[in-house]
Amino acid sequence: MRRMTWVFVIINLALILIMVKAGLWQLDRAAQKQHIASQLAQADTTLQQWSQVTQLEKLNAQYQTVALTGALDIEHAMLLDNKVWQGQVGYHVVVPLVQGSNAILVNLGWVAQGESRQQLPSLAELQHWLDERSFTGRLKWPEAGFQLAKQPLAQVFPQRLQYLPMAQLQQMFAQQHLHLMAPVLRLDPDTDVGFVRQWQWLTMPAAKHTAYAWQWFTMAFVLAIVASVFIRQQRLPRGEQGCKKVVH
Repeated sequence: MRRMTWVFVIINLALILIMVKAGLWQLDRAAQKQHIASQLAQADTTLQQWSQVTQLEKLNAQYQTVALTGALDIEHAMLLDNKVWQGQVGYHVVVPLVQGSNAILVNLGWVAQGESRQQLPSLAELQHWLDERSFTGRLKWPEAGFQLAKQPLAQVFPQRLQYLPMAQLQQMFAQQHLHLMAPVLRLDPDTDVGFVRQWQWLTMPAAKHTAYAWQWFTMAFVLAIVASVFIRQQRLPRGEQGCKKVVH
């Protein structure tokens, strides 16, 4: 085969490989989303005891619905940075919920950033939610996300954070003789306290990932057929390519 033919073959093989890998990645994502959907369905039973959440913590169980009674520790409010709602940048307000010697972080929802990053948004509404009450929501283990460097935890609150440094927070609460649980309680949208809450547990259903996977596989299959036909044509003797001349 000529040099140009080899170039064509190499490019097509590379494209086919990329498409197959993209399809396999979509199938893997579909399996993950299906697993999350199953966890959400199985975790609908509401747990109301702190001791039950402690057991879930040991199992690293996600998405369990819980209703925990306690009081918000607004003196240690935190603002998770770069949270977007309806195209507007803001923060998630995270506040510890305390009951006895146990504590858990509660994500109260989204607040707008305000006019300047130099000034944190007002959290005056927290003053209205100081009484002990029940907080209902689902458990979600925090994600560290992308980190350029270790994030120091300041002693001044409220403070702005890129992610929740759980190990540092647990150490800080241990000094107050409190056990800070690893999961975060995402407050239910129907609860009468908190800020804007529209949690997306599944950004895309498993079926959509599967459909995308088959699109990638189909494109790879079509490209393979095109490449095969082209290579076959190139291997034919020149006199057999295209329309043959009619001999009179």
